[in-house]
Amino acid sequence: MTKTIPVCFEGLGDFTARRWRIPDYQGRFCALPPDTTSFFVPDTCFFINRAGDRIRQEIDFDDAKPWGLDDQHFTEIIYARASNNFCLRLVCNAEQIVTRNIESETYQTFARLVEDAKFYADNLEDVEGLFVPVHYGMWTMDTGDWAGKVVFSVTQYCGVSWNDLRQTKYNTQANRLLVGRTFERLHDHGVDHGDQFWHSDLRHVLLDVYAPGLSPADARDGKARCYIAGFSEARPNHQCQRRLPVVPHDAWLNKNEVGCSEIRSVLLLLDFMQMEKHDGETLASRALEWHVKYSELYPDVKNNLVLIAQRARFYSQFPPVYPLIHVDFESKEDLYCQADLWRDSLPGEETDEEEGEEEVSSTSDSASVKTASDQLEVATNNLKGAELCDAATVFAC
Repeated sequence: MTKTIPVCFEGLGDFTARRWRIPDYQGRFCALPPDTTSFFVPDTCFFINRAGDRIRQEIDFDDAKPWGLDDQHFTEIIYARASNNFCLRLVCNAEQIVTRNIESETYQTFARLVEDAKFYADNLEDVEGLFVPVHYGMWTMDTGDWAGKVVFSVTQYCGVSWNDLRQTKYNTQANRLLVGRTFERLHDHGVDHGDQFWHSDLRHVLLDVYAPGLSPADARDGKARCYIAGFSEARPNHQCQRRLPVVPHDAWLNKNEVGCSEIRSVLLLLDFMQMEKHDGETLASRALEWHVKYSELYPDVKNNLVLIAQRARFYSQFPPVYPLIHVDFESKEDLYCQADLWRDSLPGEETDEEEGEEEVSSTSDSASVKTASDQLEVATNNLKGAELCDAATVFAC
């Protein structure tokens, strides 16, 4: 595994970065691709989230020089888009930050970067590159007079924040549905992101709308890849109890009706709920009634599979969360007949030569639907484990 790598900032200079081991932590990260021999950061690819609305804005390299020296300057993380689709998140003057009061804003920014990395290694290895960025670990470099010792993470660059796209032509229903499906996948994987209360909180959602080969029309039509990042506040081992999908609903829904606080927040942030409560029957009320009765009739069927069947029964006009999984109902008249779930074969899998498909058991998970109990290790003890206040200890690692 690569232990050092050159980092070049255009017009500023070259530095040598080395892997940084988080103190008292043994988690492992992805190795850099073999053809990655350096990082190059153009002078137009240096950003920070603006205070207040947290819209990303470009800054100069010189603007980073005082970062971390006190809480009067920038306290938001600095982002750099590097060559070959890498994203660097930088904490400047880190040697001074780690000796500061842990309640200071700059220390908290540093701590969140570390907690985010640990959460990746502990809980997201199976889904990196699918709907969360690939994490290549923590690094440090001495930049001398520019920004002192810099600690930074290296992740896959995954596109533009939804917070920046919200007021653009890319804020379409197709893309809002894409964001919703991505949150449903995250929750099916057993992770509650833990930071979805305001519109600016969707800054952690990334859409690769400018990906090579993707037309602007396809980017508006929900064809871009979507990822969720920023897991410093996330909670593992989440057994999601949502009872409705993240799609436009014809009713105002309370927390108990949705079944999951974060999913309800996402519904609100994506404008997928009516603002007035309806007293009569709605599609949402019928889908909720179906979910309750179906779950009672088939108690061994896990909730994520119930939701797949519910989506096929009531919301088939919207794209499925798992395109490889198909749903058949034996009877159109019997609303509560048990659904038959099956999925397309994956490349390289052995399949029934006649059928070419694999059944998804109603009482077990498919390869496409991962639940917290089967796929996540208990990691809560690792999330707050490292003591980072001793600068000598931190930078000796």
